[in-house]
Amino acid sequence: MQSKYFLFIIFLPLVAFSISFSALSVSVSAKVTCSACVANDQCACDISDCTAGLLRFYASSDCSGTATSRLVFSTGSVDWTPTGTKSYYAKAFCDDGTTSPCSAKIAVSATQTTTTTTKATTPSIADCLYECCVGESGVRTVYCPSGQTCDNNVCVQTKSDCTDECCVSEANYIDKLCTGDATCANGKCVAPGPNIPYSLIGIIALIVVIVVLVFLFLMSRRKNEEGMWEALKGKWSGRVTKFFRK
Repeated sequence: MQSKYFLFIIFLPLVAFSISFSALSVSVSAKVTCSACVANDQCACDISDCTAGLLRFYASSDCSGTATSRLVFSTGSVDWTPTGTKSYYAKAFCDDGTTSPCSAKIAVSATQTTTTTTKATTPSIADCLYECCVGESGVRTVYCPSGQTCDNNVCVQTKSDCTDECCVSEANYIDKLCTGDATCANGKCVAPGPNIPYSLIGIIALIVVIVVLVFLFLMSRRKNEEGMWEALKGKWSGRVTKFFRK
């Protein structure tokens, strides 16, 4: 009889330990994982080994305190829409009485991170439509023959430096201008002569001519007056002489 009680006392703790261990192992079998979450956008959360129950979200890493949100799930997954760019932790409470451990940190970002691949494209080059094209963007370069340069898409003879004192509008030489008021004539710089006031000279000449004419007019008039006086003098002298002779 004592041996039966002894066996019962030994067997009872073993059965209790086995039952508690089984319950403990079952109670933590569920696991919560959530995809990348964006604020104000849905992200999927999966609960393994738990088909239905209540999913709670916490701000603390040990899932303590008051849950920030609660979602009922019935298919082992649920869509969650976070409202802020914070870190959350989720814990599932299954309908069969089991619970999941606190999930890993669920970081909620402001925008979805995407990778954009840009394919490099080679710009098209148009053909030159003129005699020459040099330094034009998007146009194929076409050079002039040797001894010529491209000027406004036209090949012109290359000009050399002026070897004379001056060069102006010459086909084979670069323009080389004179300094000051000098002008270029046959490769030489010619200084301008004195500025002769021809209008003033004309006025002076006209005045001289007028003075000469007036002088001649006065001289001729004086001679006429002297001739008239001699004639009158001779006439009256003759009459006086004849009067006294009588």
